[in-house]
Amino acid sequence: MKSTQITLVCIILLCLFSLHQCGRMESRDTGKSSKIYIPKCIRDNCHGFPLVKNCWCCFNDADICWHDREICMRLC
Repeated sequence: MKSTQITLVCIILLCLFSLHQCGRMESRDTGKSSKIYIPKCIRDNCHGFPLVKNCWCCFNDADICWHDREICMRLC
């Protein structure tokens, strides 16, 4: 019983230390690396075979699709 209690205390201390370090990094790091990039266009299938991704569709509205990525990036 004693060894399991020591193990649990060590795990809890390790988790608390990790959370503390993560919080320090986020408050100090204001760079672009901490932000999630969501693309305007995603590769999806327009027509034809459902497994073939042959179009670029707007991320917010998957019904709007083009065959060219540059057009999709400009118009979405």
